[in-house]
Amino acid sequence: VLVETPLLVGGLFLVILIGKFSIATVAALCMRFPFRVALLAGAGLAQVGEFSFVLGKAGEAVGLMTAEESRVFLAASVMTMLITPILVRFAPHFAAGMAQLNPLERVFGGHGADEVEPEHPQLRNHVIIAGFGLAGRALAHSLKQVDIPYIVLELNPASVDRYRGEGEPIYYGDITSAEVLHHCNYLEAREVVLVISDPAATRRAVSAVRALAPELLITVRTRYFDEVAELQKLGATDVVVEEFENAVEMMARVLRRAGTPRNVIAARIAEARESKVELMRPLTLPRQRLMHFAEVMEQVKLDSYLMSGEDWAAGRSCHDINLRSVTGASVVALRRGEKIVPNPSPREKLQAGDVVYLLGDQPAVTGAMMFFQSGQAPQAEAQDSADGHDSSEDAPNA
Repeated sequence: VLVETPLLVGGLFLVILIGKFSIATVAALCMRFPFRVALLAGAGLAQVGEFSFVLGKAGEAVGLMTAEESRVFLAASVMTMLITPILVRFAPHFAAGMAQLNPLERVFGGHGADEVEPEHPQLRNHVIIAGFGLAGRALAHSLKQVDIPYIVLELNPASVDRYRGEGEPIYYGDITSAEVLHHCNYLEAREVVLVISDPAATRRAVSAVRALAPELLITVRTRYFDEVAELQKLGATDVVVEEFENAVEMMARVLRRAGTPRNVIAARIAEARESKVELMRPLTLPRQRLMHFAEVMEQVKLDSYLMSGEDWAAGRSCHDINLRSVTGASVVALRRGEKIVPNPSPREKLQAGDVVYLLGDQPAVTGAMMFFQSGQAPQAEAQDSADGHDSSEDAPNA
């Protein structure tokens, strides 16, 4: 058919390709996608779908198309299918160079990365987060808590609208675009973090960022361990594998609930990581429940004492009063105002208003409270008589 009627088939091919491309692009712009994403959508939807063949046959059956017209339509349709993979392959490069058409984006109300707020281009030593799912939101929250600046790129328009309304520095943008990275001031960034769900998009993103910024740190989340080698070859600095981290987390939790000592769990995790050296990270374990220490807790008491200005120990340190040697109890923490001081130095002076946390057996803790008050070493008889009673009976300030 193409040989017999090349102009007709070629003309129909161009009409279909350009027409569908334009309709899909404008539709995406009306949905407030950035211009780059709209172009990619147009390229991906420019071909004729297989269902059109069904419609064509139905039209031919009722006389809307002749047999010859159906043959020409089929030939043009097949040509669109052949050209679409090429369009999809080169569309990202073509779209990346169309920044001059971004004003068209604003006509339709889209929000691209070129609309970064005035203060963001001046960002220095910031983190660029690509993807704002659960992991991206958790990372952003943590960065905000420690005052590390960040900017987020996301291709889900609903997420962008929602979180931008909540004050997040989030924008429509493709991390593989040089223009987008430029607007994010990538040359001054400390790190790029990729938490994208699409493995293929993740690989493209790593390649694009590494090509533009050879020294920039790139942290990548991936699902399977088999993908690590390729991501590192493409330029990823650090790869976090969900598959492996889930296995480690499950192992740690099961062993912890079984009452396995922490150092044994650490050894098992270290053993598991030795064969995956590239995935090494600090050990993290869930807190062990008190019920696992039930036997120990029967013999050891943790209690608190509110230091007053009238107490003999106020203004003195545990080293000065030799607390451990005299009473057998240890100070494991202090609460000073809103601040908790774990494992305070023995030379830390106790102040009025401090809540002192004491650890030891019952007689030792009770004796320490009495010692704080009077400065007199507890007598063995007094300690024995206090055994089995709550320390608050002997120490009103407890």
